[in-house]
Amino acid sequence: MCPEDSDHTIQGVHAGFCDCPDIQTGFAVSRSGPESDAQERQRWLAAVGRLCAAFVVMTKLSSLHDQVLLDILTLLRDSMPGVPRILTVNRVKARYSPDLVAQQAQPLVDRFGISSVYVAYDFRSALADTRIPPTPGGMIAEADGTPQPIFFQSLTTVNSQPTSHSTKIRYLFHLGQELDVGILATESSRSLVQQLKIRAMKLADWHERNPQIRHQQIVD
Repeated sequence: MCPEDSDHTIQGVHAGFCDCPDIQTGFAVSRSGPESDAQERQRWLAAVGRLCAAFVVMTKLSSLHDQVLLDILTLLRDSMPGVPRILTVNRVKARYSPDLVAQQAQPLVDRFGISSVYVAYDFRSALADTRIPPTPGGMIAEADGTPQPIFFQSLTTVNSQPTSHSTKIRYLFHLGQELDVGILATESSRSLVQQLKIRAMKLADWHERNPQIRHQQIVD
């Protein structure tokens, strides 16, 4: 879904957001059923993903090993292999440390080339205050005082070497300052060129094999 007002300025960086809610279940009013809806949304994501410069995937800690998440990450990796993929883990219980979350996410980082992992603790938990860091600078509280999830980095990869979060807290709220627009544009263009080459090779192979197949069909 692309809302009409999706062009915002965040931390001085112009960014357009494409939100694809509930892709895993496909809950929607449809005569074809939720399974068909989910497959259709995945097709949309694969198409729209070719226009995106980065992906942010949100999940729960209990879903890190689910096949649905693996399918989504595979889809994003294949649709735009060269762009950053960021994993966010929401509503984590206070009994799980950031290092544990990073450990559980490490196989996904290695397999799908995820650039960083952010975690947000469930503020409804009794021990949440022991895990939730200070509010990031510039983040405005809700008028009614409702708490907001605070995503901070639990794992990052530099030159393919995993590094635990340092004493300096890096927030998802400041992601606009972390992403380089020029690099994003370059990697996005590179991915599109790579996909074009792959499609051209497949098309050339089809043109080479098609006469042979037709000839065999005539013989048969």
